[in-house]
Amino acid sequence: MTDQVNDRTFKPLYLKDSDVQCCDNNRVTDFMLMERVTEVIGNALHCLQLDRNLWRIYVKSQDSRDKLLVEGISIQNISVTLFDTNPYSSGNHDPTVKTLKIRLCGLPLSVDESAVVELMDKLGVKPKSKILYEKIRHPVTHKMTSVLNGNRFMYIEPLENGKTLPRVNYCAGVRCLLFHYGQPKIERKLICTQCWENGHTRNNCNNEPRCKVCKSEGHKPGDPKCKSYQPQENVIAFNGENNVLSNFFLCDLNIFGVQHKSAEHAFQYTKALRCGDQESAKQIQQSETALSAKRIGDKIKTNDQWIESSQSLMTEIIENKCAQVQQFREKLRSVKKNTVFAESTFNDQWGTGLDKVGTENTKRSEWPGQNSLGQIIGKVAQKMRKRKKATNGVNPSKIQGNKRNKA
Repeated sequence: MTDQVNDRTFKPLYLKDSDVQCCDNNRVTDFMLMERVTEVIGNALHCLQLDRNLWRIYVKSQDSRDKLLVEGISIQNISVTLFDTNPYSSGNHDPTVKTLKIRLCGLPLSVDESAVVELMDKLGVKPKSKILYEKIRHPVTHKMTSVLNGNRFMYIEPLENGKTLPRVNYCAGVRCLLFHYGQPKIERKLICTQCWENGHTRNNCNNEPRCKVCKSEGHKPGDPKCKSYQPQENVIAFNGENNVLSNFFLCDLNIFGVQHKSAEHAFQYTKALRCGDQESAKQIQQSETALSAKRIGDKIKTNDQWIESSQSLMTEIIENKCAQVQQFREKLRSVKKNTVFAESTFNDQWGTGLDKVGTENTKRSEWPGQNSLGQIIGKVAQKMRKRKKATNGVNPSKIQGNKRNKA
C-alpha cells in the first residue's frame, strides 16, 4: 500500500488522445496504450488515466519518466511525443510551444487582476495565459475542492537563459511572493550556536562563548550584564509538553479529518504530505511524543511552496486547537488584553530564539527570533475576546422587543 501511495509523488506525463486516435473503427484503448508504454519502461508503469481528451501517465521512477519523455511511444504506426506538462493548462492551442508557470502567493483576493497585469508588465514578462486561481486540495486524498487558497498562477513565455524573476515583489502596494522553476534556492548559512558567527558550527568553533543577543563574552541572554537586559512585563513565556500553550502539549486534535496527538504532530504530518513524503507522514502520526514527531519533520526536504504556506497552516492548527481543546481555550480567556505570548525556544522562526530566562529578561525588540507562534496565539486570543465581547454586548430583552415589534 505504501508503494502505491509513493508512486503518486512523481509528476505524470501527458498525452493528447486525439494524437493517438487514427480511426473510429480501431480506437486506442487503455490496454493498448499500456502495452506500448510498457514496451519502453517495463513494469515501471503505475497508472493510465483518461480525462476527456487527455491521458495522464503515472510512472514509478524518475528514470522511467525521463525515458518516456526522450523516446516517446509508437502506437498504430504513429510516433507519439509525450508532454512534460498539461498541454491545455497554459492556454496555448499548440502544446509544443514552451511556457513557464509562475505562482503569485500572499496577495489578497481583493487585489484586482489589473494590478497583477501591471506587475507582470513591470517585470517585463509576456503572459501566455489568463490569470488562474489555485484551489485547496485535501491533504490525504489530494482531491481538489471548490475553495480557493488565495494563490494565483499563470503561464508566460520562457525567460531568457539565466534570467530569473525576483521572489519578493510588491503588487498594489502589498508584499507578495513569486515562484517559478529555475529560481535560485535560498541558501541557509551555517550559524555557530557558541559564538554566533556564520560559516561554521559549534562542533568546530575555536571562539569563546558569546551572548546570542549582544554578542559579548562572559554572560548569557537574560543576564543583567547583557546590554539588552530588561525584565519584561505582561510576557508569558512557554515551552515544553507540560505547558498547554506549547505545540508539544499532548491533546486530541482533529485537523483536516485526521486525528493527532498534539498540534506539533498535526503540523509536521501535514508538512510531510505537502512535501510528498508519505513515509515520514506515517512515522509522524505513529510518534508517541511531539518531540519525536518534530525530529522526523526536521529531516523532510521542503520546497518553496511549503515555506510560503507554513504560516497559514500553523494559524489554522492553532485556531482548531482553540476550538477543540478546552484547557487551551480557557488559558487564552484567562490572560489580560495586553499579554504577549512568547514561545521560549531557540527556534528563530517560531520562537523568540531564547530560553525562558532570556525571553523574560531581554527587550522584546532584541529577541533574535520572530516568535511567529506566539504572535499567532496572540491573534487567536484577540479574536476570541472580540467574539466574547460581541456576545456579551447583546441585550436579550431588546432582542425580544424587536421581535415583537417586527411581528
